[in-house]
Amino acid sequence: MPFYLALIRLFNAIGDPTSLMLFGLKSDGDDSTSSTKNVVLELFDITSLEVVFPRLSVTMNITTDNVQDVAVKIGHLHTFREDDLAFIQAFQPLRLSVMNTPEEEDEVQLDDILRTTPGLTELHVGCHYDRSFAIIDFIMTTRERILQDEGSSGLRTFKLMGEELAPYDKDRLSGSDTRVVTTVSFSTDSAAFDMETEITLLFSESPVHNFLRQYGWSIKTLCVPNGLNYSLATLLDDSTRERGSRINYLYLYPSTLTTPGLEALDRVIKRSQSFDNFVLKLDSKVFDTRAQAPKILLERYGDKLCDLRIGYSSQSEIAELARAFPTRANFPALRHFSLDISSSTSETPQWCLQWITSVISAPPQTTNISPSSTALCLAKSPISLTSITLTRLWLQPGVWRSLIGAVDFPSLERLAFRHSNFSYDQLKALVDRIDEVCSDPVLLKKVTIQYSKLDGSARTRTLRAKLDKKFPSMLTIH
Repeated sequence: MPFYLALIRLFNAIGDPTSLMLFGLKSDGDDSTSSTKNVVLELFDITSLEVVFPRLSVTMNITTDNVQDVAVKIGHLHTFREDDLAFIQAFQPLRLSVMNTPEEEDEVQLDDILRTTPGLTELHVGCHYDRSFAIIDFIMTTRERILQDEGSSGLRTFKLMGEELAPYDKDRLSGSDTRVVTTVSFSTDSAAFDMETEITLLFSESPVHNFLRQYGWSIKTLCVPNGLNYSLATLLDDSTRERGSRINYLYLYPSTLTTPGLEALDRVIKRSQSFDNFVLKLDSKVFDTRAQAPKILLERYGDKLCDLRIGYSSQSEIAELARAFPTRANFPALRHFSLDISSSTSETPQWCLQWITSVISAPPQTTNISPSSTALCLAKSPISLTSITLTRLWLQPGVWRSLIGAVDFPSLERLAFRHSNFSYDQLKALVDRIDEVCSDPVLLKKVTIQYSKLDGSARTRTLRAKLDKKFPSMLTIH
């Protein structure tokens, strides 16, 4: 599309075609405007243009001959008007984004857009999870009808995102809403498609069930921070029976997972050829289940475990885990480790300290696997941890020194001690150890000491200043 024609349409859409006089352009297509156009482009070095309207915005790249890569963004379809559709038809964008959830009554506008923009190749829609299945189904159905009516469709990529086009964040595990981000790739001029989904299941509700039943096979990232129950596990099992599973990353809190649920999940994982990242959250609620979920899950998938989060748990519960998986070699892929022991009023027992030390130390070069962990891949050598969080440790000064000395610092990025009897002597040992083994630039970015026995004395401030001088802002004390 010639540049000046695009500008004419643009300013006509604004409703003030006389504004074109600012550029010395005319609407009669006279070639004399071309030299003026080039002067404007060179004078202001214009290579791209963005114009924001109350209901939509448009961006485009500009050359001396053409307007390219036109993209339109719409806020809400329920405010969409007929002249907005005419504007989109005039520019024929390659990419279209709808920022907020299209309701059922908005589907007619979305249908009009898809049918009158044959050059549209990419569609992004921001959507609340309870409408996700309906919107995906609508886009699929509409594209199939266009193929039947017109014989072709330019749409190649459809991406369903969060409200306001929020991207997926697998580390955002709190909140009140399930989050779904799905990318659908269409084949050229056919109804065939491929799909990849990232999903955080916070609640088990019917819209989620509908999605899992139809598209559970497409899930690549699955986070279930509030508990995976038998119903959800069965839906995943059923939906992956024919097409297999694509799960690569699984965050699991198995507080409500029964033995049948564990078996359903295992069938899904066995179909997941790319499964390589397992995050497991445990606490007293999980240890109390009769299904022995922690032991079974770690025996089956311990070689994929990249993050072990043991929340508020009793010493006896941790002892059971330590007996079954006594060494770092049981979890060769582990990168993140956090532990919270329920009692902070009595000294942490020696067996627990030995187990913690075995996990946080530099990984051994040889593999020493527990006999109970026969499902693990013996060929894997453990890698170093990148983050460690230890909560409610109560140790003697000499034991603290041994623990700090065992930390594998060269690969560590974050270290935290919380709710412990960590005091000045431990801070000195920690600062001396960091100063000894860490060089600049250092991977270690943050050391956090929270709710400890440290005070604001001059000697404490001196130690902090010593570390800050070499590694500014590394140490945080609450």
